[in-house]
Amino acid sequence: MYFDFDAYLAQIDPFHIWSVQRISGGLVNFTVRAYKVSSSAQDTIQTGLFDDYQTLILKFAPPYIAALGESAPFSQVRQIVEANALSLFTPPLGPFISLAQDSSVVVPKLLQHDAENHVLILEDLGNLPTLSEYLTPLSKRRQSQSDIAILHQIGWRLGQFLADLHSKSALDTLGTKTLKGFENPSMVKVVRESAVSPIVKYLEKFDIQDAEQLVQVVTEDFDRDLLDEEKCFTVGDLWTGAILISEADFNGDVITTNEQVQSDVDGNEPKLGVIDWEFSGAGAGVNGDMAQLFAHLHLHLLAAEQGSQLHDITAGLIESIADSYHQRSRLKRAIWTLTDTGQRESLSISIAPEESSPAARIMRSAFVLHGRELVNNAIERDWTAFSGTSGKRETNLMVRSMVLTGVWYLRAAKKSVVEFVSAENWKHICSAKEGSIMMRLLTGI
Repeated sequence: MYFDFDAYLAQIDPFHIWSVQRISGGLVNFTVRAYKVSSSAQDTIQTGLFDDYQTLILKFAPPYIAALGESAPFSQVRQIVEANALSLFTPPLGPFISLAQDSSVVVPKLLQHDAENHVLILEDLGNLPTLSEYLTPLSKRRQSQSDIAILHQIGWRLGQFLADLHSKSALDTLGTKTLKGFENPSMVKVVRESAVSPIVKYLEKFDIQDAEQLVQVVTEDFDRDLLDEEKCFTVGDLWTGAILISEADFNGDVITTNEQVQSDVDGNEPKLGVIDWEFSGAGAGVNGDMAQLFAHLHLHLLAAEQGSQLHDITAGLIESIADSYHQRSRLKRAIWTLTDTGQRESLSISIAPEESSPAARIMRSAFVLHGRELVNNAIERDWTAFSGTSGKRETNLMVRSMVLTGVWYLRAAKKSVVEFVSAENWKHICSAKEGSIMMRLLTGI
């Protein structure tokens, strides 16, 4: 079941001729970029629907996951959710317009939602690489060491945007009535089948002896009802493939203080876009969006050759997002930051939150989801581009290392919050190399 985008455009906009090109990478929808070829010879005087646009993005939502086919049904309500999310950022009345502008992040404008035909028409942000594409050895986008500064600046902006999006004030701005437009009961089933259920076979494939216990940790965290105090507005499926960046030169400096997180740029900062909002709504922020995004970034770091420019760029990006997000979240008084994160005098580790605190519960949940997504995407994503000429054996060793890192996080989460924040376990996760990425995000240390 593929949608005829050419015929559709000819029907809704007969005064222009469009050429469509399939966009790869999307999983749940069929997506194309439409190029305006010319005005129709029949009538060049009348106004078409999209006179001001030379390109458009069209997304058709079939009643199943596009990449898997009819054997994987998925409610088309997801498109209503995405349309509602994009409208939050679309002028003139979108309540999140300034939120995106404050960090110079762009979200595609919603141009038209055809609910009857299940088609979204969006502003085209440009033929930009995703962060996944940018952070590969084969990328032609990276030119020099200056990319470290570019990615550092992008990381600060992205961290600020996501912290603002996840703030209580952002969720309160929407209100109960608006949030009902993001309800999609089928989403829970889809995520369970695609991200939770496969864990057991993945762990068994790599002979993880305590696989049964780790699967229970993952399942219990997924089934746990989020308390109202934990909820925030989220992208819902945030990963490196949902972030677009441009190649603009950057000549500015990043300024960070305890009072503010801001980028001092010269007006020519790289474009930074966030796309694919089908899973958005009230959900988990640092233990949802961020734990998942950092799992993908963590995998890119593990895949990059130690000492390479790519490794340095990836590490710098992770650090800048973590620092920006944590600082901004503390300014916004996010509930998971309301704990003493000072350092012990004798050890460069943070002080564990109280076992009954929201911070302890949320941090453990972040470890679980991060570990789950490390395992899933180590196996499901293609990492052969990082193996060079070494071939399949090196790729297999790399994937095994990735899976074991995910297993480390699941084990570190322990069976309960009490065990997670115990003195012995907290010292372990603060000092272990594996835990440094998430601990920097969660504690700022």
